[in-house]
Amino acid sequence: MKKLYALLFVFLFLSISAQDLQKIAKEIKDEGIILYRSEMASWYGTDIFIANYPQRENISGYFSYIDEGVPKCIFFSGENKVIGTVAFPTTMNQKTQNLI
Repeated sequence: MKKLYALLFVFLFLSISAQDLQKIAKEIKDEGIILYRSEMASWYGTDIFIANYPQRENISGYFSYIDEGVPKCIFFSGENKVIGTVAFPTTMNQKTQNLI
């Protein structure tokens, strides 16, 4: 009888831990997608901005982030002033970018 209880306990424990693993895997996947979209905004945003902004010496840096589901890449000058923003739709198609 003790073996039966032990076996039931093991099955119960495995089913609970499997649900936790699926939740953790989903959180990791969601974070990975956000990081990927941010990196794509940096990659394409830099190409687009440099092609459209002739004064490269004014560009001091950039960063990208996701704003309400929209990947954006912000470029700033040495005085920490925003000199340009490139925003993408969620499809991340370089041909449908918006220069702000």
